Amino acid sequence: MEKSAVNNVDGRQASIASDLLEGAEQIGAFTGLPVRTVYYLADKGHLPGVFRLGRKICGLRSEIAAGLRARATSGKAA
Repeated sequence: MEKSAVNNVDGRQASIASDLLEGAEQIGAFTGLPVRTVYYLADKGHLPGVFRLGRKICGLRSEIAAGLRARATSGKAA
């Protein structure tokens, strides 16, 4: 069976495990957002690439970075 792969922020292939951020603390550290803001934006659906696995909030680095980059270049607010 082939390993699942996604495009990394710089376009390289990365495994989902290496792309995965687990918990609001990791997502906050990656984005520079406070943990409470991560929860708020995730609950409102305004943080791209973030989802829940059961009660745990998770996100994919590549999708978060791409979504925030797209939002920054479009000039739209969260």
